[in-house]
Amino acid sequence: DARLCLVRAWLARHLGRLDEVEPWVEIAEAGVPRGPTREGIASIESAACMLRAGYRQMIGDLAGAEPPSRRATALETSGTPRWRAGSLATLGANLCWQGRDHEAAAILEQVVEVGRPLANNLAAVWALGCLGALRARADDLEAAEQYARQATDVADRHGLAEYWIAATALVTLADVLDRRGRIAEAEAAAVRGLELAQRGRARLETACALLCLARIGSRDGTIDDAPARVRAARQIIASCADPGVLTELLARTERVLALRTGAASVARGRPAEPLSVREQEILRWLSSQLSLREIAGRLFLSHDTVKSHARHIYRKLGVSSREQAVRQGRDGYVS
Repeated sequence: DARLCLVRAWLARHLGRLDEVEPWVEIAEAGVPRGPTREGIASIESAACMLRAGYRQMIGDLAGAEPPSRRATALETSGTPRWRAGSLATLGANLCWQGRDHEAAAILEQVVEVGRPLANNLAAVWALGCLGALRARADDLEAAEQYARQATDVADRHGLAEYWIAATALVTLADVLDRRGRIAEAEAAAVRGLELAQRGRARLETACALLCLARIGSRDGTIDDAPARVRAARQIIASCADPGVLTELLARTERVLALRTGAASVARGRPAEPLSVREQEILRWLSSQLSLREIAGRLFLSHDTVKSHARHIYRKLGVSSREQAVRQGRDGYVS
């Protein structure tokens, strides 16, 4: 019975047994439904496309997931509100991870249209989480947090808090809280998001959660855990056929980590790269009221040489200004 084969595929997807999804979809496509599809889905083909799209997205093949996503959405145009919402959420999430933000938002907003009851609670959790991620990318932290909390509220109210789909909202919430300096809350949300993503074997969400935890760790001083999380995320991303925005997110996290790690290392008395004797001497002079040109005169060096040394000092200390460099010196780096 093609219908029961689809049920097996849905179960496999939500239980994280991803290697079983495609075989059951293929059997369903070759089979015959022995009765009506009572849940209201438009056709066996539509369900198969939705499952195949979801499966390919979970293994990090966004390019491979888009065509079946679009086909399912087309087939569900005149379908029931529940399954149309599911198809739209699948396509919208795909575009969100690809970085096609405006197109993704237009589709996802249809799933959670204001003033109308939700047609599909699970699709709504997914759509709200992705909308939050889109707003966070645009630095609209207030809207991002609102969407993320709406998603977790829907999940809690409808018994969906254990689904891997809730991971996107949790990681988005963690990112927002981290950027607002609420580190403990951010870490708790990110750890929970990672747990759900790993349980569902959702590669994109798992890598995203690991990178979020790495950034949080680099901010709160637990530097030692951050590189391991970045390495784990890098391995996952490398295993994906098309990881979309994760490639840039990985690069950005590595840049943030390098900057924060350098500053934190100095604070612990372990500079990321030691200062030379001359650089230590110039750093001591930077605490004076003298200009760089005047310092150069005192040390019988050219102005350009002192400027070059100052730039090297800032880079090695992980700071961006003279004042920050002096503060590091006062904290005990320079003897």
